[in-house]
Amino acid sequence: MYPCNLKYEHQKSFPKARNIACCIEMRDSDSENAVSLKCIYGRPEIGIFTSVSSTTVIHHSNSPDFAEEVKLALPIQIHDRHHLVFRFYHVSCEGSKSSIKRKDNIENAVGVTWLPLLHQGKVVNGEVSIPVATSLPPGYLNYKILDQSRSSVPDIKWVDGAKQIFKVKVNVRSTVYTTDQHLHNFFFHCQKLENSPMGEVNSIEFL
Repeated sequence: MYPCNLKYEHQKSFPKARNIACCIEMRDSDSENAVSLKCIYGRPEIGIFTSVSSTTVIHHSNSPDFAEEVKLALPIQIHDRHHLVFRFYHVSCEGSKSSIKRKDNIENAVGVTWLPLLHQGKVVNGEVSIPVATSLPPGYLNYKILDQSRSSVPDIKWVDGAKQIFKVKVNVRSTVYTTDQHLHNFFFHCQKLENSPMGEVNSIEFL
């Protein structure tokens, strides 16, 4: 997975959003107490898996282009609550004594967004552009961020009018999940047939 770029040149939600870093995590819930899954491949000094990965800070740019690759281990059984969370931070580079004493003054949250692992039953693959919110309220997954006709979630406050200002590229490499639409359709109908009552012999027509 590759965070590509963030277009913040027209945002008015945050007074400072220039030295921007992106933190990535995976979750299986959008509840208030949801925790990150430990499924991101970490650096040698961290261990095999970690729960959060971050990009380098792009200095003095409100439209940063990121260059990191983040490798994740997909869950064996993906459901519609599995998703990636992208948090953006303005990192102070002033180096003053007062800012060093308090971490809150060094890293300031300047937006967050999410990407479901599944869209219309298939694993998301390829380049995707999505909007960014100022914060995530409980139940944010009710907003179908990848659909054109999105359902509304009143508590979500969007950056730059909910424009699709963050681009991410997903490159799926899996022996379990297919990205081919024809294979996906075949497996979907096989599962539908398997779960159908024995009397519904017409279900074989789906194949």
